[in-house]
Amino acid sequence: MFSARMAMLTGALLVAGAASARSQTNADIAAVIAANDGYYAAVSALDPAAMEIVWAHEAYVDNVGPQHKAMQFGWDAIQDAFKNGTIANSAQLTVKPIDPKVHISGNVAWVIGQESADATLKNGTRVTGTNFAISIFERKDGHWLMVSHHGQRAPQ
Repeated sequence: MFSARMAMLTGALLVAGAASARSQTNADIAAVIAANDGYYAAVSALDPAAMEIVWAHEAYVDNVGPQHKAMQFGWDAIQDAFKNGTIANSAQLTVKPIDPKVHISGNVAWVIGQESADATLKNGTRVTGTNFAISIFERKDGHWLMVSHHGQRAPQ
């Protein structure tokens, strides 16, 4: 009895995995990578208008960066932290993804990897390093929009 249930469960998982693999096309992966690259371009340009394009404007979105002391929840909080934190403190910023890995399941995709950061703060301090990064995207009206980003300093 137990073996039959395990066989059924294993079969169901294999079918679900195969369906997920079929739904993750090269075009979908390329679209998620483009959305992820759009996020990094917006951050690096210190451009609030570009950030508005890449993020979903929902109450459930969240963000935490390696310099943040608290998470931001909701689009308004993320936008405020970007304008009054990142932009207010940075003279120059370049953040780039390193070897992103993409997985898509239905209308949700996540990108896991690292990001390199190089910033010059307005007080002249230079900050560089590598962060672990996880970004989550949701497909809305055919577009992949960021709904969560977590960047955490990698141990040096």
